[in-house]
Amino acid sequence: MVYEFNVQLYKQEFFTNDPRDAGQHAVGIDNYLFFADNRVFAYLGYRVEDENTAGPQFSYLGNYVTMKINSKFPEYMFKPEISVGYKYFVKDYDNVTPIINEIRQDRRHTVNMAIDLHLTKVLSSRLEYQYIDAISNLSASDFKENIVTFSLGAAY
Repeated sequence: MVYEFNVQLYKQEFFTNDPRDAGQHAVGIDNYLFFADNRVFAYLGYRVEDENTAGPQFSYLGNYVTMKINSKFPEYMFKPEISVGYKYFVKDYDNVTPIINEIRQDRRHTVNMAIDLHLTKVLSSRLEYQYIDAISNLSASDFKENIVTFSLGAAY
């Protein structure tokens, strides 16, 4: 079992949208559990972030939970690696959002599935599917999305 603790501080500035300029403080912990001679691992992570913006309607406290399981099959052709994950986040905004005249709340569920194939020692491919269900009381941020990605890579 491996634990990882992380702290993040950052500042962002927008060229054309000053109310979105922000400073953020975040703290997270990740837990990795390895099985089957390290060919399989499970991951559980939690992160809390506090973003303070120049425009008070954009400031929020966010909580993120991430779960993932990954399995490598090195004995098969192309050494496939399969992963399945789930991420949930909640953003509770600090102040009233003028366009809806209430405090904004965002929730997002994300499911992710991927298969990686190692074609050679240098070349690899990845096929990934992601489903996002974003729920918000600000209708412009409310959506469902399906994403399919195929990529080829080289590492040397």
